[in-house]
Amino acid sequence: MTTNNTEDLIPSAFFNRIFLQSGQYSSSNPQQPLLQPDAEKLLVNLASLFAQELVSKSS
Repeated sequence: MTTNNTEDLIPSAFFNRIFLQSGQYSSSNPQQPLLQPDAEKLLVNLASLFAQELVSKSS
């Protein structure tokens, strides 16, 4: 257990990481067609990042 938690994630930064990892985030194009596949990718990435955070916090 470490006390140097400099990687505590602010929610907006956390979601930006998810959007960037999904490759679907574009600040120049706020309109996102094909929402269903995008939402699915975001959920998968959210679950993945959440699991990574849980593992890193527990060790």
